[in-house]
Amino acid sequence: MTAAMANDLLRLLDRLGLPGQRIKGVFLHLFGPKGDTTGLLRILMIVVFFLVGFLEVLSILFRPISLSSVSTAISLPGRTCWKRWGNWCPCLAG
Repeated sequence: MTAAMANDLLRLLDRLGLPGQRIKGVFLHLFGPKGDTTGLLRILMIVVFFLVGFLEVLSILFRPISLSSVSTAISLPGRTCWKRWGNWCPCLAG
């Protein structure tokens, strides 16, 4: 369920972001240098922003997996506690 919600969010972000900025705008926003730099600093900024943009895209693609893992990690201890309490006090078992 959490992976489906994360995939829906990713599709929604695509639907909202692409029409406003087009493919070139999205690419420049993620990978292009910002500011008004020249010379060697501009080349360094291009390299840095390309690497940061790549990490951003990678994190967006892994978000469904990480959200599913977090959801499981949060719900599993609570379920274990209810099972143990149910053995201790049958009225809590439901």
